[in-house]
Amino acid sequence: MSIPRLCITTLTFVSLLAVILGHGQAAMAQNRGDLLVSADENLLRAGPLPRGSAEMPRALERSPGSMTFGADGRLYIRYSAPSGLGPRLARLEADGQLNDVVDLSQFLEQNEFASDITVDSVGRFYLLTTGFTGSPEFEIFQRVIVLEGETFERVAEFSLPQTNRPPFEHLEFSGHKFWLVDTTTLSTFDPLDGSVEFSGFDLFHLGLPAMVSSVAADSTGALWIRTVTEPDQPDFRSLYRLDPATGALEEKRVAQPLSFGPIAIHRRCQNDDTHRCLQGGRFRVRLDWRSFTGDQGAGRVAPNGSADSTLFWFFDAANYELLVKVLDGCDNNGHFWVFAGATTDVAFDLFVEDLETGEEWRFENPLGNPPRTINDTFAFSGCPREETP
Repeated sequence: MSIPRLCITTLTFVSLLAVILGHGQAAMAQNRGDLLVSADENLLRAGPLPRGSAEMPRALERSPGSMTFGADGRLYIRYSAPSGLGPRLARLEADGQLNDVVDLSQFLEQNEFASDITVDSVGRFYLLTTGFTGSPEFEIFQRVIVLEGETFERVAEFSLPQTNRPPFEHLEFSGHKFWLVDTTTLSTFDPLDGSVEFSGFDLFHLGLPAMVSSVAADSTGALWIRTVTEPDQPDFRSLYRLDPATGALEEKRVAQPLSFGPIAIHRRCQNDDTHRCLQGGRFRVRLDWRSFTGDQGAGRVAPNGSADSTLFWFFDAANYELLVKVLDGCDNNGHFWVFAGATTDVAFDLFVEDLETGEEWRFENPLGNPPRTINDTFAFSGCPREETP
């Protein structure tokens, strides 16, 4: 039996695919940071982070249940097939088609359904499932099933421990860890042994106004949360960003009304030992240093940064030399800000690149210069224009 293909309308394909896959000079110039894709029933939207604009509506034949970007940069959509055929996973192809790649029902037991799917750093898919037993007692059970990225063969599965909290509804990989999310709380999942641990984050206590309907992680490790739209908010226009490093939950306005469909984030900025992605992956920070003895090198990123801030070290991982922050000051003066504080008289060149516009901010500190604080509240001018509802 051939695997069916789901069509995106021809009228809408070219511009959507250019935004999602980065094809075309305009798309490359304007969307080099993290990209948000959201679904409202069968309407697909795309736009850049960090302020979560959701533009360019595109129609799908079927409503996505959840979405994720694969290691190949393609958008994968989980949906329920008609006529009781069970869940499928489809991929957005270069020709604009949504092509089914695997029938997920083959991995499910009786009375079990697919809840969410995510992808790790090497391209494996992690399928969260929920099921229930029949007689003599009704019990809920949950599993995480691991699939090979290219063949979609099952390589591992884990039975999740039962807790006194509601069942997990979402599973997301942030680049550092796996998050399990129920309607209000976050837990971590360890793929080595399948263990689950409550993270301490209760989203209602942090200020989330409604239950979680979808979660996606950006390049910084921050979680973007979409909530169930309240009946008295038909023009709901907010996402919420949780920084797990600090526990800060921020409301982020978006350009278009949202419902409670799934979201996914294409993480185009990559953290490594010498680069740190900030502000939803839009800004990339690095630095070079030169010592009094003539030694030189690249600043090394400390592991405990946040979604807005990072620390660098030069000679010893336990001895931090520089703090750098990129802040969203758009609502204050229409600019993104760069703050930095040095605790060294070693020479360094600090670089902050805006991946959306290609603009680079640079600061040079000469050898022997005493520590100083950098406060540039006009560093970048690429703030989004205010949209009229």
